[in-house]
Amino acid sequence: MPTPFTHLRITHRLLEDPEIPNTIRALLDNYRADFYLAGVVADAHPKGMSRSDTHFYHYTEPMPDNPWREMFRQYPGLKAPQSSRHQVFLMGYVEHLATDEYWSRNFLKPHIAEADWGRDIYDRFKTLHLLLIYMDERDEKCLPPSIAPLMRQSEPHLWLPFLPDDAMRDWRDFIADQLQTGISQTLQIFGSRIQISPEQLRKMLDDTHLMQERLWNNIPPSLLADIEERMYSFARQQMLIYYNEFFS
Repeated sequence: MPTPFTHLRITHRLLEDPEIPNTIRALLDNYRADFYLAGVVADAHPKGMSRSDTHFYHYTEPMPDNPWREMFRQYPGLKAPQSSRHQVFLMGYVEHLATDEYWSRNFLKPHIAEADWGRDIYDRFKTLHLLLIYMDERDEKCLPPSIAPLMRQSEPHLWLPFLPDDAMRDWRDFIADQLQTGISQTLQIFGSRIQISPEQLRKMLDDTHLMQERLWNNIPPSLLADIEERMYSFARQQMLIYYNEFFS
């Protein structure tokens, strides 16, 4: 799935998107801190929780119609937000789930899981992480410095019945710390997943020939750009569908 920095870039872009009605954009702008937090917090997985607990689908099972709809089916109390701040937070959570939904359906499945390039699926899985790190580093550079201190102002209070407030605050601070110090933890996190040291990952990412051969020959930049633009449009669309169905 896209990293928190990629999710934050999408979230930030939505705040300035002229295709979002002015009244909705004004609502989001009033509670930017909570919208930013919602854009990343689904990836917080405290001990004892799995990704499916916050994303509402399993990689190995058929996906529900939309994972965000599954969230509201499982937790109908969320249909009535506590406040406008909570409402904006849920809008951000919906766009995160929609982003991951599009990525899973339209990139991971056809271009990684069911593709025929590379030695095997594990080889493609490792190359996927090179792509995610590339996107992560690209997007971190695009984030304004105001995001980290602003996001720290978000104080969730029983906003998600499946994710404790302290876990959300810990994840908020983990992301904000990286942005404010400029010391990303992405290489360490991804390196542990694919059993490659951060130092070796750095060498691979900086090796133009290797990246061309392993990544870009199989996932051309034009394909990635098209998928990312469609993914963004889908996330915006689903967020607006949620708003119009629940609050119009």
